[in-house]
Amino acid sequence: MSLLFETIRIENGIFMHPEDHERRMLHSRSALLGAKDPFFLHQVVTIPREFSSGIVRCRVDYGIKIDAVKFTPYRLRPLKKFQVVVNEEIKYPFKFSDRSALESLLMGKNTADEIILVQRGLITDTSFSNLIFYNGRNWITPSTPLLNGTCRQRLIRERKIMERKIFFNKLDSFLGFKIINAMIYPEDMEMIPIEACIRPF
Repeated sequence: MSLLFETIRIENGIFMHPEDHERRMLHSRSALLGAKDPFFLHQVVTIPREFSSGIVRCRVDYGIKIDAVKFTPYRLRPLKKFQVVVNEEIKYPFKFSDRSALESLLMGKNTADEIILVQRGLITDTSFSNLIFYNGRNWITPSTPLLNGTCRQRLIRERKIMERKIFFNKLDSFLGFKIINAMIYPEDMEMIPIEACIRPF
């Protein structure tokens, strides 16, 4: 298994925001493996003709070098209920291929479709995405994510969302929320009502 992986959205045969992914891959390889050489996705990954239309998920497994590339058609799965799970130990600062610790938390989702993780009383992420919450005027993303995703970084940079601490006990001050990641943009889904969050107590 490769140490790291990257997920990139392809639309009609074009990599979406490749520079954000290249920046993260360079940082991860440098921080964890001491690799300093840059690379560019369009030079090392060729999109097959059969994946040149529609929305496609490209997974790049890598360490010092790229180990594998996989393409799959993408469709957003419906998520209706989110179980709030408290866990103080888990860390996921890099996009590691080993997601077993995150996947183990899904055992606590009960009848829900997905989890929302809380640490030290603060909202972080779901098991696979960042979050944005709507307060009636602005979209707010937690300032305490497990993983600072590329879509999250871009939306902050473009001033489309704001970064703030979101306390678990203040969830009801928001009208609703959305999930975001490299494959899911805010415009891809309707707002999920805040009542979809199932509290553990």
